[in-house]
Amino acid sequence: MGLFQFIKNKIQEGRVARLEKDLKALRNKNKFDPRLLMLDGFSFDGESAFTRRIYEYKVWSMGNASALCWFYRTGNAKVTTYDYNRFNYFWAKCPPERRMVHCGIPGLISSRMADILFKNGVQINTLVYANENGSLAENKEQGKKANEFINDVLLQKLRFQENIQTAAVNESWGGHCFFRLSHDLSVSPFPILETFDITRCEIVKERKITKAIIFKTWYEHERNTHRLDEIYTTTEDGDACIQYRLFKFEGDKEVEEPLLSIPQTFNAFFLSDQGNKNGVTLDEQQRFVYKGLKGMLAFEKPNKTPSLEFPDSNYGASDYEGSIDEFDVLDEITSANAREIRTNETKRYIPNVMIPRDEKGNELPFDDFCDSFVITRGDPDQDAENKIQDSRIDDKTASYLEKWKKTLSTVCNNAKISPSSLGITWLEAVGPSAESQRERNKTTLDMRDGKLLLWKPLLQELILQATLMSVWMRNNVPTAREKQETEGAGELALTKATATVQVSFGEYISEGVTQRVTTWGGAKAQGVASTDEAVRQIHPDWTAKQVQDEVNIIRFELGVSTDSPDNLPSLTGVDETEE
Repeated sequence: MGLFQFIKNKIQEGRVARLEKDLKALRNKNKFDPRLLMLDGFSFDGESAFTRRIYEYKVWSMGNASALCWFYRTGNAKVTTYDYNRFNYFWAKCPPERRMVHCGIPGLISSRMADILFKNGVQINTLVYANENGSLAENKEQGKKANEFINDVLLQKLRFQENIQTAAVNESWGGHCFFRLSHDLSVSPFPILETFDITRCEIVKERKITKAIIFKTWYEHERNTHRLDEIYTTTEDGDACIQYRLFKFEGDKEVEEPLLSIPQTFNAFFLSDQGNKNGVTLDEQQRFVYKGLKGMLAFEKPNKTPSLEFPDSNYGASDYEGSIDEFDVLDEITSANAREIRTNETKRYIPNVMIPRDEKGNELPFDDFCDSFVITRGDPDQDAENKIQDSRIDDKTASYLEKWKKTLSTVCNNAKISPSSLGITWLEAVGPSAESQRERNKTTLDMRDGKLLLWKPLLQELILQATLMSVWMRNNVPTAREKQETEGAGELALTKATATVQVSFGEYISEGVTQRVTTWGGAKAQGVASTDEAVRQIHPDWTAKQVQDEVNIIRFELGVSTDSPDNLPSLTGVDETEE
């Protein structure tokens, strides 16, 4: 190889080396490395960050100013080394001598969710099928019995409305809600429904499919911390089961120990009388198995997905996500306005020579409510001008209100809720009609529709499983059958393969009677709605029998039958004295 070729190769090698160096620099510049997110021991992801954030959401939902002050000054150190002083938060920096007021908006958002979702109730309809000639056909008789049992007995025993409203509040601030079914004949011969927030539960998933839900209860015994895990899952055969595990904490380590180790768990599971009464017998894996009852007895659902802060989490997003800074600003504005009320009083400067005195020259006391004055030194010279002077300060309340409105709008947008849904009507004009209400609450209605899409399958599965568990208890738990019959529960023969539960939700904003009459009366007059549909829509609270009776009377009065109403369907349930 000649000298020229050697030089040419060297130049080429140098270019390639520089190109590789530049490409490596560009690659490293745009490479995502989660290790670089560690800032002073704090990670934006992981258990520490998630625990801190959930803890923070819970404190805000409490609506307690003392708890907020404690969390942002000292309490967060128990969860993480995260330093809120970096952001100059009001609750972290405000001096103790200042008036600190919590506005209560976070708790109001969560508490209102129960009304937004379930104010007008939940309607349950059960369809039961039977195998006829190799195909499934609807069994209306069993369906009627199932509906009567669920609506008249089971929902009341489950405290269904109370539980779903509590769950709606929990999922609003925590981002997730949980239910579980269990049985205890000392309390009820029916399944017991309980709801839990995210601080006491853990989801076990495989490829996004929930395989188990762990409910955690903490105990203190002999100065040691213990945790009982109740693992709701299924056996290899698909039967529902609950596995119990007890852990003791030794420093940062958790060590599993026998369930008999502490009196709290011993009393819960192994008292002979209670255990025999409930049929509680644990197998070698410390499980209670509901033989023949298929599917888990625990349920979970996210509030909304995805969580932008924790996108890889098994849990949903809180309604507070993205609003913590605004919550702090709202409280700072509220506190500033409270201070304005306290300090912005007109001060009167009164010369001491003008203070009323008695015959002996002693100052006469002022009225108890007269405290906005300042005594100044007056000139005793009779020709001096001694007079009372006022000092007025401009009122900043209107300015604070405008700032508060703008911040509140951001909070409502993040939670996807309309201010009027929180009862805050002075931010916008108020109209009485349902159409005006819907327009003003459009954001809330869109949010509600999205949440109910997740609630519907959960409630359908929950109610069906509770019904099947009640049937299982009649057949397997001693004395349950007798007690259920005493409570008026009818005999049912249901399986997951032959029964379906349908759930529908009432309207959040309902039209008034006058508006319904105008709307559906006009639709009937224009020939775009039948008499039956018009009566049904105008009287949504009527039964099918009442609707049919009213339709028959209207048709008779309109001359559809010139002889008598006998030519029409029978007028069942119409009292002639009422006519």
